[in-house]
Amino acid sequence: MVKDANSFRGERGLTLIEVLIVVFIISIILAILVPNYSKSTEKAQEKLCFATEKMVEAQMELYRIDVGEEIASTEDLYKLVERGYLKELPVCPAHGEYRIEGKSLFCSKHGHYSAPGAADDHTGGP
Repeated sequence: MVKDANSFRGERGLTLIEVLIVVFIISIILAILVPNYSKSTEKAQEKLCFATEKMVEAQMELYRIDVGEEIASTEDLYKLVERGYLKELPVCPAHGEYRIEGKSLFCSKHGHYSAPGAADDHTGGP
C-alpha cells in the first residue's frame, strides 16, 4: 500500500541535534582510523623497500658469481636487467631513489636494511 502525505504526520523523524551527534561520532571514528591507516601504509612500504633491497642484492651477488664482475655503480644496475637477472629496475614504493653504496643497494628514503643486531651502520630498517 502507498501512504499519502498526510499519513506521515504521526511518525517521528530524527531531529537536527540527533543528526549532528551521529555526524560528530562518525568524524571522531574517522579521525582515529585515518592516521592508523597511513602509519600501516608507511610501514608496509618500508618493508617492501627492504625486501626489494635484499632481492636486488642477491641478484647482484649472483651476477658477480656468474659473470665475475661487480655491480659497482647505480648505472651498472642496467646490466642486471639486460642480462635477465631483473625484469626491470627496482622502484621504491615510497618514491625513494635506489643507489649503490659499496656492495649494497641503498634507498634515499628508507636507508639500507640490515638485520637486527648487525654491526652494519644504516639510516633505516626495521
